Amino acid sequence: MVPTPVRALEGVDAVRVSAARYHALAVSRDGRVYTWGGGLYGQLGHGDRYPRFEPTLVAALARVNITDAVAGTRHTVAVCDLGEVYAWGSNEFGELGLDPRPVKPNEGMANPTLTLRGWLFGDAPTPSYAANPPPATESPGAPSGKKRRSVLGMDTEEDPTGKFDMIFERLRDDVDESGRSGMTHASFGALIAGVQPAIPPPWENVNGTLDELVNQRFGSMLGQSRDSAGVVEYLTLPRLVRGLAQVSEIAAGDGFTLAVRKACRPGTFLDPDTGECVDCAPGTYSDNLSSLECTPCPRGQAATTAGSSRCTPCDPGHYASETGTEQCVACPAGTFVGFGGAASADQCAPCSPGTFADAPGAAKCEPCGAGTYQELSRQIACVPCSASTYLPGTAARSRYDCLSCPGGAFGAESGAASCDPCAAGTYTDTPGSALCFPCPVGTYGEGEGNTACESCPAGTYGEKLAAEKAGECPPCPAGNFSDSLGATACEACPAGTFSDVDGSTECVDCPPGTYGVEEGAASIDQCLDCPIGQYNPGSGKAAEIDDYGFLTECFPCAMGTFANATGLQECFQCPPGTHLNKTGSIREADCYDCDYGTFAPVGGMDECLLCPPGTYMNDVGATECIGCDPGFFNHDFGSGNLTSCRPCPPGTYSDVVGTGNCMLCPEGEYNPNYAQTECTKCLEGFYLPVKNSTEESACLPCPLGTYSNVPGLGQCLECPPGSFSEKEQATECELCAAGTVYGLPGGNSSLQCDACFPGTHAPEPGMPECLPCPAGSYNELDKATECTPCDPGLYLPFEGSKNAEDCVPCQTNPVGTFAAEPGTAECAPCPVGTYADEEGLEECKKVPEGSYLDKSGSNSSDARTLCPIGTFAADPGAAICTDCPTGSYAENEGSVLCTMCEPGYFLPIEKATSRNQCRRCTKGTRSAAGAGQCILCPPGQYGDKEAMPECIMCPPGTFNPNAGEESPAACVDCAIGYHNEFPGKALCLPCPAGTYGNLTGMPECWKCEPGTFISVEGSIFPSDCALCPMGTYSDQHGAGKCTQCPPGTFNSYEGQDVCTLCPPRTYGPESGARSIELCEYCPRWHFNTTPGSSRVEDCVYQHSPAAGVFTRVAVWFAVVFACILVAALDERDYSIYR
Repeated sequence: MVPTPVRALEGVDAVRVSAARYHALAVSRDGRVYTWGGGLYGQLGHGDRYPRFEPTLVAALARVNITDAVAGTRHTVAVCDLGEVYAWGSNEFGELGLDPRPVKPNEGMANPTLTLRGWLFGDAPTPSYAANPPPATESPGAPSGKKRRSVLGMDTEEDPTGKFDMIFERLRDDVDESGRSGMTHASFGALIAGVQPAIPPPWENVNGTLDELVNQRFGSMLGQSRDSAGVVEYLTLPRLVRGLAQVSEIAAGDGFTLAVRKACRPGTFLDPDTGECVDCAPGTYSDNLSSLECTPCPRGQAATTAGSSRCTPCDPGHYASETGTEQCVACPAGTFVGFGGAASADQCAPCSPGTFADAPGAAKCEPCGAGTYQELSRQIACVPCSASTYLPGTAARSRYDCLSCPGGAFGAESGAASCDPCAAGTYTDTPGSALCFPCPVGTYGEGEGNTACESCPAGTYGEKLAAEKAGECPPCPAGNFSDSLGATACEACPAGTFSDVDGSTECVDCPPGTYGVEEGAASIDQCLDCPIGQYNPGSGKAAEIDDYGFLTECFPCAMGTFANATGLQECFQCPPGTHLNKTGSIREADCYDCDYGTFAPVGGMDECLLCPPGTYMNDVGATECIGCDPGFFNHDFGSGNLTSCRPCPPGTYSDVVGTGNCMLCPEGEYNPNYAQTECTKCLEGFYLPVKNSTEESACLPCPLGTYSNVPGLGQCLECPPGSFSEKEQATECELCAAGTVYGLPGGNSSLQCDACFPGTHAPEPGMPECLPCPAGSYNELDKATECTPCDPGLYLPFEGSKNAEDCVPCQTNPVGTFAAEPGTAECAPCPVGTYADEEGLEECKKVPEGSYLDKSGSNSSDARTLCPIGTFAADPGAAICTDCPTGSYAENEGSVLCTMCEPGYFLPIEKATSRNQCRRCTKGTRSAAGAGQCILCPPGQYGDKEAMPECIMCPPGTFNPNAGEESPAACVDCAIGYHNEFPGKALCLPCPAGTYGNLTGMPECWKCEPGTFISVEGSIFPSDCALCPMGTYSDQHGAGKCTQCPPGTFNSYEGQDVCTLCPPRTYGPESGARSIELCEYCPRWHFNTTPGSSRVEDCVYQHSPAAGVFTRVAVWFAVVFACILVAALDERDYSIYR
C-alpha cells in the first residue's frame, strides 16, 4: 500500500493530525475538527457510535476555535484557543474528566428550555443569526419564499452559550386566520445527527412541545450513555471538561488523558469550577501561582486595581482601617501620619502646635513659616504675628514667640518674618513700633536702623528735621562756638575769649598776660596786653578800671615781685637774698639785700628772715645762715657773728651742726668735758640710772639676779624665769639644768632651780616650769628631761601620767582601733579596707583580695563584702572594688582580677559582667587581649574575617594605602617601576637606582648587568640600563652609577665591567682615562715592568756611563718591552701611536 491523499480533506489547511487504534482526526487552520474511523465508543463526536469512512466535520465544535486535538485509543480530546478542553468517547477509566459520582439522569440539571434564537436564511452550515423574534413565533414581516431554518436554543447548565443549539429545517410556512405563523402542518427533521423527535408533528405548541421533546430525549441529544449506577460510560458528543482551563498541551492514550495547563499568575486565582484564572478583585491579592482564592488586603494596605499580586501599604498621610480596602483614606486636614501602612484613623496624629496641614492626606505637618505661629493642635493654617512684631524662625508654638520689633526697626504689616529698619533720618527707640519718627532739629540719623538720632557734634548746630548725616549739621562760624551736642544755634565767644576757626567747640581764652573787652572775638589779635607792673595769670574777660587805677583782669605785682614789661602772665620774683615790701613794682632795682643776721632762702620774699638759734650770718644778701659746729650751741635769733656760738657744758653734748641747745647725756652715759659731740657709755655689767652725769664713777655694777649684756644701760635686766645670776657685774644669766625649773624672774642662786616631779619633765635648760607628760606617754622618775611613750598598740588618753600601767591596749568595741606609732594618745579607728578583731593591734588586718570594706572602725572580717560581678580587688585591704576596665569582665563575685576578652574581641564598656559582652571585631579591624575597642588594620594590612587578633599583611610586591581594609583585594600590585620587598607595606618604593621593574607586583626589581647602570629611581624597562661610558666601568649587578677607571687604567669601550691596565713602561696619572694614549711613557732612563702604574715615581731610574753596558741593557729592555707589548696588543687588539 502507498500513502494516498484524503480526498475529503482537499481544500482543508490541516495543521494537526492524530491517529489512534480505531480512529483518526485532523485540525484545520481555522479551528475545525474532522474525524473518521471507528465510532463504537462515540470517539468520533458526531452524536452516534457509527463509523465514518471519510473525514467528517465535528459539527458540535463548529463555533469553537480548536487549536489542538489528540486521538486516544477509545476517546478524543481537543483544546481551544481559550485553553478549554473538550472530550468525548469512552469514559471507562474516567479519561473524559467527568465527575465520577453516580447520578440519576438529569440529576442536578434544570430542565432545558428551548428558545427561538433567530432565523437562518439560505443553506449556511453555521448559524448566522438575524433578528431575535419572540420565542415560538415568527414575525409577520419575516422573509418568505426562501428555505428558512429556525434555530432553537437549548439553554441548560450544560450549555449556557448554545453550543449544542438544535437546528430544525422548516419545510412549510402556514399562516392562520389571525395572521400568526402556524406550525400545525409543518414537518421538521432534526439536523443534528442522531437526534429524532420523539413526538411526531404536528406540534400545536412549539415551546411546550419542544420542551417535552428535549426532556424526553435530553440524554440522547447530549450524546451520552450512563450505566445502571448512573456513571457515564461514553460520550458521543464533545463536552467541555470542567475545572480545567488554560491548557497549553494535551495528550491521550489507552484509558488516560494528559493536559498541561499554564499556572495562574500572581494576582489571579484558579476557579475550581471553570478552571480559569480569574483576576483578584480590587482590595484583594494573591502572591502565589495558582492560588485557589484571593486574600483581602490587611489593614493599612490596599489594592486599587484588579489582578494585584500584592497590596500596597497606604502612602504616608493615608490609612486603611478595614481589610479588603480598595482605596486608602486620606487623613483629614490638620492631621498627618508620617509612615506608610497606617491601619487606623487613630494613627492620623494631630498636627502639634507650631505646625499645620492644610490639605487631607498629609505625610507630615508643615512648620509654621516665619512670621506665623500656631498655639493649637490639629490646625489647617497658622496665625500671622501682629503688626509691629516679627518672627524669624519657623514652627512657632505661641503668640509670645512673636518678637517686638527692636529699636531702630518697625513692622507695618502682620505676619512679618523680619522688621524693616528705620530709614536714614528717622528712628524709633521703643520696641514694637509700627512707624519711625523723624530726627529732631539738632540731630541726624545716619544709615538705617537707628534707635536714636545722633546729636550734631559740638562745634556744629542743626537747622532741619530728619537730617541724614553729620554733614547736614553746619559748623559754627569763627567768633562763635557750641560746646554741647545737638545744638540748634551757636553762641558768641564771651569777652576775654576768641575763636579763629569754624566749628569751634569752645572759645580760646585770651592768653595769660592779656585780656579781652568784646564778645564774638574771631582772632587772638583782639586780646590786649596787661601794662607794666601788672600781670594776668589766666584768661581775661571784659576789663574794667578799679578804684586804684588797675584793670580788673590784670593784677598788680605782689610784694617781692615786679613787672618791667607788658603782657606778662606772672611777675618776676626778686632774687634770693633780697626782699621787696610793696606791690606794683615795675623794676628789679626795687629789690633790697638782706641785712646781717637775716637771710632770704628763696626769691620773691617781701621781707628777710632772722637767722634761727644755732646759726648766725655775718654778711648782707645771704640766702642761708651759718650753723654752729657740733659741740656748740646758740639759742638766740638773728645772730650776726661767730662769737654767738658757745661750747656745750659737761654732762651735755651736741652731735649736729646748728643746734640751738645742747642735749643732756641719757641714762647709762656720762660726759666730763666741754664741747663734746657724744657721751661715753657705761661698760657691760654696769648701769647708770640718771641723766646729765659728768663722771665715770657714776656707773654702778649690776646686783645679784640681774645682768647687763650691752653698754650704756640705765637699768640692769632681771634674770628671766628658768635662769639665775650668783655674782655682781654679770653680763649674762646662767640657765637651770634640763629636768629642773625656776618660775620667777631675778633668780640669784642655782639652788633655786627645782627638780621636776614624776609625770612631768623639762626637756630644755632654762625652763620656767615643768611640762606634764603629754597624752600617750608617762614618767615614773624625778628630774626627767623626757617622758616614755606608750608602745605601739597601746594608748594613754590623759596628760601627766606617772605609771606605765596607764598605757592600755587599743579596743575592738564598739569599733576596731589600732595605734601604729609609740606615744599614742587615742587609738585611731581602722581605716576602710581593714578591721581589728583583737585588742592592742599596731596595724589593722586587711580584708583579703576579691573583697572590700567601705566602712572605718570595723572589728570583724565578717564586715567585708565580696566584690560584685563586674568589679575586682587585686590587693588586700580594698576600700572599694575597682570596675573592670574596658576589654575585661568579671562573671563571679569576689574576683581578684578581671578576665580579659580574647584577642579579636573588644568590650567598650567598663564594669562588664559576662564574656558574652565581648564583641567580635568587625572585618578590617583587630584587637589584642583585653581591648576596649578594635583598631583599624593599618595600611599595608587587611582583615577579611571577624574577630582577628592580628591583621594579615599584604604579600611582598603589593601595597595597601588605606587603614581598615577588609579584603585581600585591597592589596594592590605595585605598579611597574615600583617594588615591595617586605610584606605589610602601605606604599611601594620606586625601583632604586641600578634596577628596573617591568612587571607589576614585584617584590624585588631586576638588577642591571655589570657594565650597565641606571642613575634614577623608578625605571621600567631593561633598556633603561645604560652602558657605562668609556673611561668608566661597573663590576656589580644593579649599579646606580659607573665608576671612573682609577689612575693606571683605561677603558676605550662602553659597557665594560673592568678597566684595562696601562702596559709596562707606562703610567696613567689620570682617572677616567678613555684611551691607552692617556697612559704616559716613563721618562728617559726610567722604566717599570708592572702593568697599571699610576705615578711617574713608579718608573725607576736606570743609567750606566759605559756605552757598551748601556747598549746591552737598553737592547735587553727593548726586547722585553716589545714582547710584553706585542702580547698585550694581541690580547686587546690595541695599537699604539706615538
